[in-house]
Amino acid sequence: SSGINAEYGGVVSSDAQLVFMTTNHKQMLDPALIRPGRVDVQEYFGNACSEQVDAMLRHFYPDVPAEKAAEFSALIPSNTISMAELQGHFLLNKDNLEGLIESVRSLYLPRSGEKQRLES
Repeated sequence: SSGINAEYGGVVSSDAQLVFMTTNHKQMLDPALIRPGRVDVQEYFGNACSEQVDAMLRHFYPDVPAEKAAEFSALIPSNTISMAELQGHFLLNKDNLEGLIESVRSLYLPRSGEKQRLES
């Protein structure tokens, strides 16, 4: 961790620099790495809410019919998928709305011997 602190110190030693750090386990970071003065703003990005799911659908498929948009939105309970994971499904199916719907539907179908995906 001292190596990361040293590297970070070199990156931000000049003025007008923005550094973005991400982690899934903030509690495991050395407090010296994220102390005030080093990290001025901390933002939490949780899972996608229904409005974000709808906005991403309309971004990738601006002409989606209302009934298809409703069908897609109904597949994903709010706050159960990250925006990054959702975007991956969109990118794999950017020209195939039916493929996207099936891809996302498969996330929420219980598989043999597995629990169904639950809300976080």
